[in-house]
Amino acid sequence: MSFADIAVPAPFYPSDTVFTYRVPEELEATLEVGSLVKVSFGRRLSWGVVTSLHHSPLKESIKTKDIDSLILPEPIFSEKRISFLQQLSDHYVHPLGLVMESAIPGPIRNGTARTLRYTRPELLPVLNVNPSDKVLNDEQAHAVQKILQSTGTHLLWGLTGSGKTEVYLKLIESVLERGEGALILVPEISLTPLLTERFEKRFPDQVALFHSAQTPKKIREAWFDVWTGQKRIALGARSALFAPLKNPGIVVVDEEHDGSYKQEEGFRYNARDAAIRFAKQFSCTCVLGSATPSAEALALVDIGEAQVSLLKTRAVTGAQLPTLSLVDLRLNLPKENKIPHVEIKDEFTPPKAAGDFFLSPQLQVALEKTLSAKEQSILFINRRGVGSQKLCRSCGFVHECPNCAVKLTPHSTRLSCHYCGYHTFEPDKCPQCASPHPFLQVGTGTEGVEEGLKLHFPHARVLRMDRDTIQNKDDLESTLSAFANREADILVGTQMVAKGHDFPNVTLVGILLADMGMSVPDFRANERSLQLLMQVSGRAGRSNQAGQVYVQTFQPEHPVFSHLQDPDQMNSYKNFLSEEILKRKLLNYPPFASMALLRFDGLQESNVEEAARYVAQTLNRAGAPNFQVLGPTPSPISKIRGRYRRQILIKCEKKEVFERTLHWLLLGWTKGHCEKNYKTRLLVDVDPVQML
Repeated sequence: MSFADIAVPAPFYPSDTVFTYRVPEELEATLEVGSLVKVSFGRRLSWGVVTSLHHSPLKESIKTKDIDSLILPEPIFSEKRISFLQQLSDHYVHPLGLVMESAIPGPIRNGTARTLRYTRPELLPVLNVNPSDKVLNDEQAHAVQKILQSTGTHLLWGLTGSGKTEVYLKLIESVLERGEGALILVPEISLTPLLTERFEKRFPDQVALFHSAQTPKKIREAWFDVWTGQKRIALGARSALFAPLKNPGIVVVDEEHDGSYKQEEGFRYNARDAAIRFAKQFSCTCVLGSATPSAEALALVDIGEAQVSLLKTRAVTGAQLPTLSLVDLRLNLPKENKIPHVEIKDEFTPPKAAGDFFLSPQLQVALEKTLSAKEQSILFINRRGVGSQKLCRSCGFVHECPNCAVKLTPHSTRLSCHYCGYHTFEPDKCPQCASPHPFLQVGTGTEGVEEGLKLHFPHARVLRMDRDTIQNKDDLESTLSAFANREADILVGTQMVAKGHDFPNVTLVGILLADMGMSVPDFRANERSLQLLMQVSGRAGRSNQAGQVYVQTFQPEHPVFSHLQDPDQMNSYKNFLSEEILKRKLLNYPPFASMALLRFDGLQESNVEEAARYVAQTLNRAGAPNFQVLGPTPSPISKIRGRYRRQILIKCEKKEVFERTLHWLLLGWTKGHCEKNYKTRLLVDVDPVQML
């Protein structure tokens, strides 16, 4: 009699737990390691993946069930891919079955009728490559040659507009000619339309698109196209990492520094780090591309675990980096906003538009010139809404979310919480002091800037790109297409406009509140701020037309801006990262130590506090050398969706001790020691990116 160990999507710890089933006689000839099957699990029928087969007799006291059926006739995973998923399970302390759930799309793992009827095509398509009319410059050609002659991890560090995508295309062309496949990751769905168009033009009928905004039908088709070898290029956001390429030859992680590669819910993996593991597992090349590499990527180069190629010039002949002007907003501060509470007069009227104040005179003049020249502009502010908050001019009352410990963000028709979705309308009078005077709007957001632009430039065509206006893939593509086709003069947006887009007619970029992210309680705050500012600035002057960037700030003396203004941008950025890396080494932060954020949340604040204290004490008692436990402390946002939050940060120099401790902790937790006693949920985030 044969037995199979099967991983099922169940939240059991330790994370490598699998369950043993009997192999029915009718399946013995067809069942293999990696097969996708249906099994009876508890009181339900579940899918599962065979991780091993054996003939060893089990103890008589252990009862086993038979495997119900095969979902697909061929294995869904190779042994190498199972090993890769197991590594992710161990590192991120997440049950193997739930890791596999992220790697198998719902339309496949649920065994729909179309899945069960699927048959592998007998013939594979002939590879078709359209030659490019672009000639690589010396830097690009050298990078291609160096990467093709090497293995392992390679950092492609190129200025914005230096032609990194053309390097990717040339590398993939060589990989496909060798009969191998290619995986291309981008940090956000907003970057997929442009890249997909370029890749499909070069490699017709070879690109399969993977991201969460696709329909189940499209997901199923893309998955089967890659699984069967009909298409050999998988392109998409985080989830594309799990595309079932049979013979991967290269993995490209574009904009590798971007925090969006970290999944923040469920299986909290970092797709960039996982891609490096993937490349090692499959003995292929991993290319990390960025104009602003992360400290972690540069540290890999410093310790010899990655090679680097530099692209120091823009690919378009004659294109130069834009000139940058720093605008001190303190000098433009309106008198009525210099003190928090002013005397109320009956004749008081609110400002005509929320965005007025944040369009400095310098930027307004630059916008006028750009509009007159029939050129385009991008205005960036990393906040939605018409303002940051509204307060009572008499008593200072500010509307707060009843479910979350945050202020409500004003929009044109409502006050909204961007965490739980709660919204309400501005009352006729202050709930605290009953003042009938209009609330004072503080700060601004994309919606407020749009209003201000319409006031100052009534003939300008303005597009807004944020989470309020982009609800789906069609909204995204239509907005990007309209701006690319010059159907709008000014694009206002959040981070969506900051990265990867190539608009040749954009000659002006305005960064409205450049210091917004620098006061966030996060050791990466300065790094992220400089990366974002450099990325946004890089949208200007990407053709032969000169570009200008206006950076508006209340802190012009901040060291981040000195690096941003340096004409030798790459060298200055490297110096900045070197300083950051030194600080992290002294403070035992990544990449010099493993780190995890333990977050506790529950409906009763006292229970959450007690649970966090208990775990902190337990960790301290079992503490190993070089193991630090920081906290517990209230989370920076101490309440979300009605649940109170506390957190503990743990750091450890020894990876093995770190992983073993986390597995031990979760094993104890799921036995009910804390969850049952304190009615508090524990979330473990290994290698956290967001600290809020």
